[in-house]
Amino acid sequence: MNALVTLLDHDHADAIREVWWDLESEFGITTRYVKPFVHFSYHVVADEYELEQLAPTLDEVSEAYASFAVPTTRVDVFLASEPVVFVGVTRTPELDRLHKEIWARCTPGFGVGLPYYSPEVWVPHVTLAQGPRAGENLPEIMKMLEARDLNWELQVDNLAIIEDGGQERGLLHEVSLSD
Repeated sequence: MNALVTLLDHDHADAIREVWWDLESEFGITTRYVKPFVHFSYHVVADEYELEQLAPTLDEVSEAYASFAVPTTRVDVFLASEPVVFVGVTRTPELDRLHKEIWARCTPGFGVGLPYYSPEVWVPHVTLAQGPRAGENLPEIMKMLEARDLNWELQVDNLAIIEDGGQERGLLHEVSLSD
């Protein structure tokens, strides 16, 4: 599985890792990856991207967009057989424009994106917990997270391609948005 994402800056990534640590300590919830990247996704494919063609296209997209800030929203849950607890990222007009550009330029030849990332239904988010233990402990997790200040301004200043190699993730390509 490959994904086009924005990686969070060092301070916000550390704050998310602290939440992950607390969720593991309190509820036994661990991240699914040995080396997770703290991010939110624009596009995800079930297989792999054609990097030779995608990387230059992503470079072009990054040159056309200046970095900008987006606020986070509240902690929320995708309810499913394995719930996902997340902090939402606000769909600002700037973020929506960037997302639509990514889908228009990066989807046609580089892999069919998973439908819940399409511009019509996309819910940008940073995952805090997922899986059966998250579902079993959902009320307690939500109570714990209520006490945290997760109302942030995230800087959207990069685009990256990450891969899921089973337990471990790799960074395949990263570009900065223009200033």
